[in-house]
Amino acid sequence: MTYHFPGWLHLSARLQSATPTDAPQSGDQASPVVEGAVDTAALAASILVGVGTGFVLAAIASMLVGRVLRASTLLGTIAQRIRAPLYVTLMVWGAWAGLQFAMLSQDATSWLNGPVPAVAAHLVLVLAITALTWVGWSAAWVFEDAARARSAADKGRARRFETQAQVMRRLLQLVAVLVGVVSILYTFEATRAAMATVLASAGVISVVAGLAAQQTLGNVFAGIQLAFTDAIRVGDVVVADKDRDSGAVEEITLSYVVVRMGDDRRLMVPSRHFTLNTFENWTRRSAKQLGTVELHLDWAAPMDLIRAKVEQILSSTDLWDGRTWAVQMSAADVDSITVRIQVSAENSGKLWDLRCHLREALVDWIVREEPWIRSSGAAREEEEETGAHEDALSPAVTCSPTTGRGRGEGQQGRRQKRLDRGSDEAEASTQVLSATSIARAVGGGKGERLYSGSAEAEERSHIWEGPGEDVLAEREEMTRRRDTRGRDDEDRGVEAAATKAR
Repeated sequence: MTYHFPGWLHLSARLQSATPTDAPQSGDQASPVVEGAVDTAALAASILVGVGTGFVLAAIASMLVGRVLRASTLLGTIAQRIRAPLYVTLMVWGAWAGLQFAMLSQDATSWLNGPVPAVAAHLVLVLAITALTWVGWSAAWVFEDAARARSAADKGRARRFETQAQVMRRLLQLVAVLVGVVSILYTFEATRAAMATVLASAGVISVVAGLAAQQTLGNVFAGIQLAFTDAIRVGDVVVADKDRDSGAVEEITLSYVVVRMGDDRRLMVPSRHFTLNTFENWTRRSAKQLGTVELHLDWAAPMDLIRAKVEQILSSTDLWDGRTWAVQMSAADVDSITVRIQVSAENSGKLWDLRCHLREALVDWIVREEPWIRSSGAAREEEEETGAHEDALSPAVTCSPTTGRGRGEGQQGRRQKRLDRGSDEAEASTQVLSATSIARAVGGGKGERLYSGSAEAEERSHIWEGPGEDVLAEREEMTRRRDTRGRDDEDRGVEAAATKAR
């Protein structure tokens, strides 16, 4: 069997048929077995010499590169990444060169020109191409390493570069793998013939392949679009789940986006989702947010007292950023009113803790000090249990046939009685609190916060901070510039129209 290698790889594997050796005529001539053993040893020695030469060259290159790139952290990181692939590549190519040298020797016997060494040479060639592909794969990390190095010095502004670097790294690695696979296949003669046929009908095949891989290619182009249009960056807090759960963008690939949810789940979202559908980006311009807490209370609930209590609670916690707060009556029905409390926080994580803290503090305050302001349904049940509803049978509720003053006085009397009863209950509820109760009252209990109050909670809260203040400022500046250019273009258009009208 004769193996032929492509000329563009400089493979001299075309084997010359050896002249048949005559049978030994005397004892002075060496037997073919001895000659084959000697040639085999020479072949192995050539391969080992090639491997050793490659190792020495790799060691020298690694030492020189290490000294030259010692001053640069980034270049040193790149050298570390390609060191192992470089050693393997030079050693494999050294083995291939030694094998070729042995096979092309003028004194080679027919065994060396036979199929076994040829198959070995082909195998070593495939390993050499694979090693080169490994070098390209490792070298593609240069973009992401540069992004990380920049992120260490400028965490905010490097987020966009890091997002783009992830996409570029994966794209280059994909190209390196494709080139390596095609190169390996091209070393087979049958594959080369098939490739020629494929190239002849490339137009039809490209159309069919495009239709078959439409979804995959669409995701790839969507990933590139996301990386270079700044729609989202690594660190942005987005809402892309059908259940409207929020999460932070953790990774952007060529085909999907990894979103880390608040409960540490990872949501894999196809890249096309962000280019074809509307989604929320909570940190596009700022990580600050507003949130609401709603309470259903009685019609007699004093809004001024509730506002004073809300202000007191907000002033005593570090979760509120001090920007704004409001207490409003947003709805009213037959039995109750809806009190809507709106507060602000630095990010969505702190906002969640603030809303929970505010709701808990208000409910505790109402139960302990102002139980009478609960919704009418709850108050009515309590009145029926305590007999406090007997005032409804008093003559004061009898309506006057002419003025209707009786009904108004009855309502006012019931409200005043409820106020007095609430004050009496508050005074009668004085008790000695335990250390646990005091800690809970001042906000020092364990398990009260999900995104602050402990090292783990603080680490968890970082995912809601967004890509960084520098990135948000950069986006704000870019938006301002676009608005300025838009106004300038509009003004120039108006001036041109006015000039033309004259």
